[in-house]
Amino acid sequence: SEFSGESELEAVYGAGIIALDDVNAYKNANNYARLKDDAQYQLLMENLRLRNGYAIFQKRSFPFVLDVNEPMPFALPPAMPPVLARMVNRLRRVVS
Repeated sequence: SEFSGESELEAVYGAGIIALDDVNAYKNANNYARLKDDAQYQLLMENLRLRNGYAIFQKRSFPFVLDVNEPMPFALPPAMPPVLARMVNRLRRVVS
């Protein structure tokens, strides 16, 4: 929902990686600003021009650094930005 963005962030706040879509829309504009100003998180990547924008943050204490250039081992939904899909696949291998 367009109006559930802040409660959705609260549900995952503290995670090692947080990916936001629609950062230019009401849903995640405040969440994006909050994480950009949060000393516990660093911005890994953003694209404010793709659709409604997206941003990927990593918790500074998270011991794993993502390689955004690693190829995807399998396909994900076509609506997912390719770089986000690569990161998701990389994380799946690390946690499995």
